[in-house]
Amino acid sequence: MFFWFAFGIPLVTAAFSWVFVLTHWSSETHQPVVLTAMLAITAMTLYPLGAFGYVRKFGPMPAFDVRLEGWGMLISLCAIVCTVIWLRKARRLVALFLLAVSAWWLLVWFFMASIAF
Repeated sequence: MFFWFAFGIPLVTAAFSWVFVLTHWSSETHQPVVLTAMLAITAMTLYPLGAFGYVRKFGPMPAFDVRLEGWGMLISLCAIVCTVIWLRKARRLVALFLLAVSAWWLLVWFFMASIAF
């Protein structure tokens, strides 16, 4: 159940956000900002799935090796910054949802890194 909550809901939110953005693309006034935010959100949502697959295939990472968590936090912070810029330029409900997803992943990566120490 936690796997679906942690991985599935953010992925579905990102997919629906892409559908919303692409259907309203012609009326979007800040297209580069929106595209950057959406790419950051997509990378941030797919990165944990790739990291999970890497660990499942090659085994657990050595103790105190927090490279995966560090990159995850960096991608999440970039997604948060891009989404906040998008929210300041154009008030969209989809950007608010994506900000919540980015904050969720930042917390998950932070707690995963703090467990190692």
